[in-house]
Parts: sequence; structure tokens; C-alpha cells
Amino acid sequence: MDIKGQGGINLKVSGTRQNPYAWGEFNFKNAVVSFLDIHNMEITNGSGVLKFDNQNTEFESKTAFLNGKSVKIKGTCTLLGVLNFDVSTKNQDLGKLVQIIKTSPMLKEVQELVKPFESASGLSDITINLTGKVKDVNDIVFNKNIFAKGSIILYNNT
Repeated sequence: MDIKGQGGINLKVSGTRQNPYAWGEFNFKNAVVSFLDIHNMEITNGSGVLKFDNQNTEFESKTAFLNGKSVKIKGTCTLLGVLNFDVSTKNQDLGKLVQIIKTSPMLKEVQELVKPFESASGLSDITINLTGKVKDVNDIVFNKNIFAKGSIILYNNT
């Protein structure tokens, strides 16, 4: 994961790596976020807050854009890696989303779902809930330690 932007943090940390505790907030703005193994996807103009309360964290984006369209991200994660996030976006270009899936090593399991598509066009609204347990973003494997469910609404698609 690559994150660039501005922010401020007020954080108190105690415990060990195996049993961490943290209290405080991390506020960010003008963030650009990309995943090394999710290609052709970049979240831009991100702002929001990550709150720490004991072993729990709460994340909420105030603004963020994917392919120039607003995306909302909100969820919780423990410092031990148990997560539950909701992601939603409207009017996304379906062709760009299919390209992201087809070119991304991290989405290998999802690629089977779009294999029949040679190309796609039109707009779509997407709502996804991500759950699971993973301590390191580099260890994410869909349908093994991270699970996704949700809906995709297609508009005038071919």
C-alpha cells in the first residue's frame, strides 16, 4: 500500500506487538492511496479520520474519489487485525472496474468472475462489505482471510 498526503496524529501507545493498545486520532487530507497489487486503481483527494480506542480503531472517509467519482469508506478494525469495512460508490465506469480486476494480482480469485467479459461499458453503483482477519496488508487473500459481499447495480451496460 502506498499512501501520500497530509495529516496530523495525536496518539498514545502501550503494550507489546502481540498485545498492543492505542488511544487517539489520525486525521488526514489530500491523500492519494494505491495498492501495489491492485493495479490501475488510485483513491485521490482523500480526507478523513482514524480513531484509536484501546485495541479498536474506527475509520471514516470524509472525501475520497475513485476514477473521479465519490467513494465512501467506513469501518472498524482491531489492532489484532479483525476488520469490518463498508465501501460504496456510484456511477463508476464499469470498463475501468473490470480492467482493475483483470490486471490485479491481489484480485486473482475475483478474476474468475469477470473472465467471460472481453470488455464492458456503462455505469455501475457498488456497495461492498469487507470482513475478515489479517494483520499485514501484504497477506490479504480473498475468500481465505478477507471476505467480500455486496451488490453491483448496472446502468446501460454492454
